[in-house]
Amino acid sequence: MCKNSYEQVSHQTGKTMIFCKHKGTEATLNQLCISQKYCADKDRYVEIDQKRDCKYYE
Repeated sequence: MCKNSYEQVSHQTGKTMIFCKHKGTEATLNQLCISQKYCADKDRYVEIDQKRDCKYYE
């Protein structure tokens, strides 16, 4: 996972989602990491190809 991202339960969805530190730390939906998708098996969001899609990837 990108070192600029963090996982937290979203207040709006109630699911664990991935947020970007460059967009803020309040864990609002406009601070979501662009590279994630919902995984029904794990009932949470997981990262997908962050290196390709994210300009902040490290």
